Amino acid sequence: MARCVLIESQLPKELWTYAVGVAAYTRNRCFCPRTGKTPYEMLTGKKPDVSRMSVFGTVCYAYIQNKKKLDARSEMGIFVGYDRESPAYLVYFKQSGTIKRVRCVRFTNRFDVNTDNTDANVDDCDCFQRKPDDSGVDVHVVQGESAVANAPNADYSDVNVEPEVQNETNSENDRRYPKRHTNKPKHLDDYVLEDNSVNVTVHYCYRMYDVPLTYDDALSCPEAENWKRAMTDEMNSLMDNDTFELSHLPDGRNVIGGIWVYAVKLGPNDEEQFKARYVAKGYSQVRDVNYCETFCPTARITSIRMLMQLAVQHNLIAHQTDFKTAYLNAPIDCELYIEQPSGFVTTDENGKQLVLKLKRSLYGLKQSGRNWNNMLHEYLIGDNFEQSLADHCVYTRFTVDSKIIILVWVDDLIIAASDEFLLKSVKSSLCSKFKMKDIGQLSWFLGIQFECKPDVIKMNQSKYVEKMLSKFNMSDCKPRVTPCDFNYNKMTDDDNTQFADGTLYRAIVGSLIYAMSATRPDLCFVVTYLSQHMSKPTNVHMTMAKHVLRYLKGTVDFELIFRKSDVDLNLTGFCDADWANSQDRRSITGYGFRLSKTGPLTS
Repeated sequence: MARCVLIESQLPKELWTYAVGVAAYTRNRCFCPRTGKTPYEMLTGKKPDVSRMSVFGTVCYAYIQNKKKLDARSEMGIFVGYDRESPAYLVYFKQSGTIKRVRCVRFTNRFDVNTDNTDANVDDCDCFQRKPDDSGVDVHVVQGESAVANAPNADYSDVNVEPEVQNETNSENDRRYPKRHTNKPKHLDDYVLEDNSVNVTVHYCYRMYDVPLTYDDALSCPEAENWKRAMTDEMNSLMDNDTFELSHLPDGRNVIGGIWVYAVKLGPNDEEQFKARYVAKGYSQVRDVNYCETFCPTARITSIRMLMQLAVQHNLIAHQTDFKTAYLNAPIDCELYIEQPSGFVTTDENGKQLVLKLKRSLYGLKQSGRNWNNMLHEYLIGDNFEQSLADHCVYTRFTVDSKIIILVWVDDLIIAASDEFLLKSVKSSLCSKFKMKDIGQLSWFLGIQFECKPDVIKMNQSKYVEKMLSKFNMSDCKPRVTPCDFNYNKMTDDDNTQFADGTLYRAIVGSLIYAMSATRPDLCFVVTYLSQHMSKPTNVHMTMAKHVLRYLKGTVDFELIFRKSDVDLNLTGFCDADWANSQDRRSITGYGFRLSKTGPLTS
């Protein structure tokens, strides 16, 4: 197939890897009479998306961004494949010998590779094909024909095209205005043209599973029994908490929609838990009608680190608990009606469908987080805890003989107590009011691993870093010994108009920010610099971001260590500036604080 498409398109043999990729893409979406499915559906459990397919070697026009008012808005190229990391197409530009990722493309029915831009005939062009999440060009793939010839390692194992649909589409496009509708083959009736039914997630241990997006998808997927069990558990939780009552919708009142949301959560040992939540469509709420205030605080990462140092210094026992369906505990502050969840619909004696009148907060409502936080706050204050003025999610209760600190992160708690009896009494008090899961000694919190010993506590994010490297295809990269190049401010981009993949860049920097703020203060400087170029990153900035990932590859086991200090704890701060050392002649200030002489620095 690859040989045929190369001959038909009259493209150079150096593009053979892309021809093979398109062939694989096509074969994986071909209907198999024996199985009654395509190979793609056999692997993923979902129907293939054939809406973005085109013919290898056809002339196309790629949209160009950042041009002046009277400049051309497109550039002629040749379609050579599909990008495996995004919804973009791979377009070969013969004059420059480069291949770029382009998401907004207009296809023609011509194979004349010698046609220049002045010979364009708009009547031969299909409409622009673009995915809903993007507009424009996503540049930077390969360097040219010499690089194309050296690209046999391009992996098309998960990309695949449907020849029957291609042939049918091409026959229709031969006429600009077809007079009649041509039916597609019967065996393609089940194909979907917009793949919005299943969210395919690749786990960082390289096992692929499907997370359904709708109730119907949950019932038709291979894990249907697990999802049914999760939905039943959710409904039982709603009824046990007296969250709603069945009611007719009063005149003049609007009903808020609801939707099932599914997720597969992973524990510290990578065990899978199927979760289903019935979530209100809070975006339909109207301010001052069915909600007022929405702000809800969460604990600061610096508070967690400070708590670890205090626990080591004062021999506190740190445990972790988790509230079950926390939002369902808080009373609702407005009169709200929500539609019944799919699969659990009840009608009255006349067959009229009822609605749910909420008595407590529900996930998805704008005010649910605030209602839950207010309820927990009132309970802790009533139990003689004092709220910290520096962090409103830290509560303390100190006496002459006892110390207890509670740190709140939405529905997760860290409880540090001076003795076992006090710890059990606090847990019992909370369990009498809320349904809780006692996880035991602190070991895994917000994706951070904790190792608690009598005189030392360690924090690390090795699993998070490994997952990050896997997500950005850097698991096998060569490690670096420094977070960034010493001469970072002297690096220049050879082509300032060649912007890196902005979405990918922002994803990398966002992941680095969490690692930096939690356990890796050694990344502060370079992440701060990378964060200044979020809107238009260049290839130089992308190279610097990958440099940081390479540094993490070699330091994946770095951890924060909190040891008991021989002297009393004392908050000490340091601050310095580089005195206009950057190119824009502005000073960059750095600061750090610590509680003990041997403790880690918090930047």
